[in-house]
Amino acid sequence: MSIKLDKGVDFEALPTEASPATGDKLLVYVTENEQREVDWSDLPGSSGGETNTASNLAGDEGVFTAKVGVDMPFKSLTAGTGITLSSDANAITITSGGAVTHDDTITLNDLAADGNVVFNTTSTQTDVDITFTPKGSGSLIFDANTWPNADGTANQLMKTDGAGNLAYVDGVAFTTVTATTTNATPDVANTIAMASDTEKIYKFAAKGIDTTGNEIYVEDLMVVALNIAGTTTSESSSIVTAIPASAGPVAAGWDFDVVANDTTDVLEIKFTGEAATTISWTAKYWEV
Repeated sequence: MSIKLDKGVDFEALPTEASPATGDKLLVYVTENEQREVDWSDLPGSSGGETNTASNLAGDEGVFTAKVGVDMPFKSLTAGTGITLSSDANAITITSGGAVTHDDTITLNDLAADGNVVFNTTSTQTDVDITFTPKGSGSLIFDANTWPNADGTANQLMKTDGAGNLAYVDGVAFTTVTATTTNATPDVANTIAMASDTEKIYKFAAKGIDTTGNEIYVEDLMVVALNIAGTTTSESSSIVTAIPASAGPVAAGWDFDVVANDTTDVLEIKFTGEAATTISWTAKYWEV
């Protein structure tokens, strides 16, 4: 006997099995093209469920893996070096709590409209250093300029070779000469030897101070010296500044000079003071 409902379900189409072959099943009404029938289907559970799934949008890393039965597993977040993860009922918070490491290259893209890259810190500390430290014998390179990988010595200067290599070098070597005069007789405080067949250019900066009379004498002197076949000569030009400017050191005959002595083949460094006046002199010079 055949019993039909108004929807066209034929109970003769029921499965012939008295019960499902394995596990719990559910009778479902199946339609496919013109065929209509009732059949056993899996219950929602460990191996059943809806046919929906999840997917990852385009990007570097996705969080969805693959549906397993009714389970839709997603990848977990793992805190890397210097990163802390925390969560509440609505959000996961990613915090940088210390040093962040990265292999090889860090590139900054999509800069602000002004095109500038700014390194700063929002630390609550008053003073915060920013340190760049290469490893081993590696060097620090800024815009194709290679910096020394070790500190220089006191008073050295930084020098470039014009090919992007920086190095510490000694600065100009100064020689200091001091003297004290109490009269108006020229005093030879020091000498500079002039070897045969040499030419030298020296820059001198000299000052004389009378602390009692509050008088100061300053002279910048450029000296060109020659020793040609044993004959030593020199020429010089100077700029003098004195306080007071009138009726002071210049009027009293204060003077600083460097002259050639052909007999001994040297340059004599001379200070001339004032009678009954104690003047402290200091001169510095270097070869140009």
